[in-house]
Amino acid sequence: MRALYLSTTASAVPVDEVRARTTEEHAQQYARYARQTTCDEAGRFFFLDLPEGGWFVITVATPVGGGARMAIMRRVETNGDTVRVVLR
Repeated sequence: MRALYLSTTASAVPVDEVRARTTEEHAQQYARYARQTTCDEAGRFFFLDLPEGGWFVITVATPVGGGARMAIMRRVETNGDTVRVVLR
């Protein structure tokens, strides 16, 4: 995550920068850990049955008013309880 997002805790960087740092070899390795979901009408999303441990929540968003699409990343810990994450 440090190589892609320049942080291991939280980051917001242009999608094109993340893609430029991603090698094909690593993209295949990352894919096996990925989980996907979609947002509801209010922009909220959730995951069920994640194993306990550290995860990186990543979403792509377009800034209000336009501009480059941004990849927003935040590290979270799951421990069996509900974990609420707000991405800004």
